[in-house]
Amino acid sequence: MRVLLIGAKGLLGQALAATFSTEDLVAVDRDVIDITDKVALQKFCHEVRPEIVVNAAAYNAVDEIEKNDEAAKQAFVINAEAVGYLAKASIENKALLIHFSTDYVFDGAKDSPYIEADHPKPISVYGRSKLGGEEAILRLAEHGLKYYIIRTSRLFGKSSGAGKKTFVDIVLEAAAQKSELQFIDDEIASPTFVSDLAMAVKEMLMSRPAFGVYHRTNDGYCSWYELAKTVLNESGAYSINHATPDRKYINLRPIASKDLPRPARRPAYSVLQSTKLAPLRHWREALREYIISNHL
Repeated sequence: MRVLLIGAKGLLGQALAATFSTEDLVAVDRDVIDITDKVALQKFCHEVRPEIVVNAAAYNAVDEIEKNDEAAKQAFVINAEAVGYLAKASIENKALLIHFSTDYVFDGAKDSPYIEADHPKPISVYGRSKLGGEEAILRLAEHGLKYYIIRTSRLFGKSSGAGKKTFVDIVLEAAAQKSELQFIDDEIASPTFVSDLAMAVKEMLMSRPAFGVYHRTNDGYCSWYELAKTVLNESGAYSINHATPDRKYINLRPIASKDLPRPARRPAYSVLQSTKLAPLRHWREALREYIISNHL
C-alpha cells in the first residue's frame, strides 16, 4: 500500500508515520511540498503515484486566526483551498483521500453528542476554515473522489521537532513550575490519543467502510479542568488534595470560560459520537498509557 502522508512532522503526522512505517510510505512536510501550490502539488502527486493520500496538515492557531486577518487568510488557504487541491490530485491518481477535521465545525449548542450527520455550524474563523476543507472534499465526491473525512478533538500524544506541545504536557510543565493552576470547566469534548487515532485510521483502510464522514475520538468526555485533574493524578508526582511526602500539592481550580477571555469562541459542548464504527477505548485508559510511557 503506497501511502503519501502530508504534514508528517506535526503531532498527528508523527503518529501516523509510525503507524504506517511498515507500508510503502512517503512522509513529507512543507519543507518538501507546499500543498498551497496547486501546480507543484499536482506534479508531486503524479511523481509519487500514491494509492492513499493522508492529509494531516492544518493551520490551527485558533486565536491568532480569529484576531489576525493575515492568519485567517492563511487558515483558509491551508485548511480549505489546499484540501481541494489534494482532493483533485487524489482523483487524478485514483487515490483514496483521508482528511482530518475537527469538533470546532459545530457550535456546541447541543446537549447531546454530535453525530456524523449533524449539520455543522462553526462559531470561529478556524472552524469555518476547517468546514471549508470538508466542503471542498464533498464537492469533489460527486466527481469520483474516494474519501474519509475524520473529525476528531483534543489531541494528545508524544511529539518532537515541529510537533507542538499538547494540553497534557502543558499541564505537567506548569505543575512543575507552579503550585496553583486553573482550567476551564465548562467546555466539554473528548480527548484523543494520537496513537489510537492513527491505528484507527489504519484499521479503516483494512476494513474499508463506506466513504464519508466519520467521528474518531477516544470514548468518554470531560472538561479541560477534569482532564487536568486526571493528568495530575495519573502522573504520580502531584496531588490536588493535600501534599504528601512523594507528591507536590497543586491548588487546582475550575474557572468558567467567560473568566478567561480569548479572541475565538469555543463550542461549549462538542463531544463527537461515532455511529458508524465501534468507539475507541476510553480516554482515561489512553491517557494513563501515554503518561506511563512518556512521563514516569
